[in-house]
Amino acid sequence: MPSDLILAAATVAQMAMTGGLVFYAAMTIQEARKDRRRCTIERRLEKIYFPMFEILNRARLEGGQRAMVRSEPVSVRGSDEAGHLWSYVLSPEESEQIRDIIQRFGYYLGATELRRLRSDLETASIGSLASDTVTVGAAYVRLRTDVFDNHWRHFKSRCDMLTAELEGLTGVMAE
Repeated sequence: MPSDLILAAATVAQMAMTGGLVFYAAMTIQEARKDRRRCTIERRLEKIYFPMFEILNRARLEGGQRAMVRSEPVSVRGSDEAGHLWSYVLSPEESEQIRDIIQRFGYYLGATELRRLRSDLETASIGSLASDTVTVGAAYVRLRTDVFDNHWRHFKSRCDMLTAELEGLTGVMAE
């Protein structure tokens, strides 16, 4: 009788330990998935979404020489279009940076957005600011306002969505 009691206690202890190990393994797997997702979101934000949003934001809103360039008309196929139709003003370095980001990390965008962005970048206009008061030697890249407002909104919404998801995974709120 006592050996049956010892055997039953050992079996219960073994089942409890097995249950504990299963629970520990499940929690470890769940944490690993969350960690992989967190790393993926951080890479997307760091490598493509935040840089693209910042470049487009600066191109659309920054004053100074960009504001002067924005006021200049853009020559398209032999005729002039109003500057406000081409209000995204990139420096040559920013234009190159966008192309580099797309080349290296475009797969994070998804096929449709990547195709649209590449196509829309091909319609860019290149010109320099030369007026009576100031001459800027560097060429600026002008992007269509209506088209790139859509891209700006896409990058903004993706930044917001991924940041919120990251906050949910980490429990840390962004400032």
